Amino acid sequence: SSGINAEYGDSNFDASSNLDDEENIPLKVLILLTDEVFDMQNRNQWFRTRMVTFLRQIVKTTFGAKINLKIQEYVEWLTSPEYISEMLTLFKDTFWPNGVWADPGPVRQPHVLSLTKFMGHTKMQGMISDELKNIIGKDTVREGVDLVFRMFQAKELNRLLFYKMIESFIEVTFPDNKVKQTLTLLRNNINRRAIIKTHSVTN
Repeated sequence: SSGINAEYGDSNFDASSNLDDEENIPLKVLILLTDEVFDMQNRNQWFRTRMVTFLRQIVKTTFGAKINLKIQEYVEWLTSPEYISEMLTLFKDTFWPNGVWADPGPVRQPHVLSLTKFMGHTKMQGMISDELKNIIGKDTVREGVDLVFRMFQAKELNRLLFYKMIESFIEVTFPDNKVKQTLTLLRNNINRRAIIKTHSVTN
């Protein structure tokens, strides 16, 4: 929370000072996300206070009173042996049905890709509530959504996001196996090999 307060300044959280600690975590995450997507850094304190109030209503509506408890219950369900077993079975049946490597899916035609891209972009624009558009501004919302949409079109960023999600999932699922240290060593080893390879090609 110290990094978040340094980012926004303590006064920017005046509107949320009466919240329980349980509510502050998802609220601050929402504030950081909103700031990153819609570039809120240059807005005045009155505007930021309105945003905090609006985001607080979203948090209350979504999670209710016991936010951290609900998040903990959801994470425990995601990391339960039953759910992990179900996901592993689904993964195996998807890629190795009946013990045989699955055939590649049909190649989508360019016009299908364009239509899917257009529909996805339109869907993202429609997900933003009118209340948020009125507070931030329609142009700012449109530009922020366009930015997020373009980022999801970058294959390298999608690959990095997928790897990060897998790493986080493994760390939570196997907390006693020093997974984080192992992944850090593996990542450093890969980076070292890439540097050596690049240096060899350059020379």
